[in-house]
Formats: sequence, C-alpha cells, structure tokens
Amino acid sequence: MESSKKKITTLQTKRNVKFIVQEVIDGYEVEIPLFKFNGVFTALGVAGISINGTFFLENQILSEDGSDNNNYDFYDFEKFAYSELGYSCEKIIQDAINIAEIMELDDYCRIDFRIRFNGDFHCFDISTTPYITEKSSPIYLLKQLGFKHKDIILLLLGTSTNPNIDNH
Repeated sequence: MESSKKKITTLQTKRNVKFIVQEVIDGYEVEIPLFKFNGVFTALGVAGISINGTFFLENQILSEDGSDNNNYDFYDFEKFAYSELGYSCEKIIQDAINIAEIMELDDYCRIDFRIRFNGDFHCFDISTTPYITEKSSPIYLLKQLGFKHKDIILLLLGTSTNPNIDNH
C-alpha cells in the first residue's frame, strides 16, 4: 500500500494532475440500467458481469481492453442472488434509484455496484449515457424480458421529458 501511495504521489507531481483512487472490492459486479417515466425511475433488472466465466470477481476489473476483446458476459444477477446467495435485490435497486434521484439524473442512466458475499454493496460508477450496443446490460435485460435490440429506441423516446433540455 505504501509503495502504491508513493507511486501515485510521484505521478501526480510529475504530471501536475490529481488522481482519484478507489479500492477494488472483491465481489459480484452488477449494472442497473434505469429509465425515468413520468418522473419515476424504473429498473430493467440487475445484470451481473462475468469475466472469463467467473462471477465472483476478486481483483479483476472489466478494463477497456477486456471490453474490446469481449471476454465478459452478462447474467441475471437477481435470479442468481435469490437462488444461490439467498437474498433479494430490492434494496440495491432502490439505492440505485436513490442515487439517480440525488444526482438529479433524468431519462436514462446506469448505476454500477460491487456486491460482497454477505450482500453489502458499494456503488463505484454512475453512467449518464450508458452504451446501448448489442453487448450491453440494458440490451441484455431487454432481451431477458422478450424484447429486441431495436426496442431500446422506443424505450428511450418514452423517457424523454423535454427534448429541449439535456439533463446529462
């Protein structure tokens, strides 16, 4: 830890920039896409991320290289949490909605968490413009609900409260 702190301090001084460093939390990585309809956020579900087939991620992160190489997949974390871990995802979904509301986000966003074995969760990313590519959590969850990739456009149009305001 001390050598890491020293290295970061040296880089900050050398480049004259500040870094935000966050702890890598061992756990399940999940994404919760949210859509706002008539002033109320709704979650499509909870998409878990597996890297190379591993659900519980220790010091692994989904880097840009890993994303580009497609070495990750999504799975239904809500079903997994209930059947394998014995808990519901209601609290994490509600906290994702609370985060979006506190941040005054509108329309469409995604809140990402790491969840420890015991169910404790930690938000580590908030995306105000999440991807809607074929391999993305919103598309994965839509397909789980029986929709097609192209249906995301109708969903996004349904969230638009005022086309003249960019709330992102």
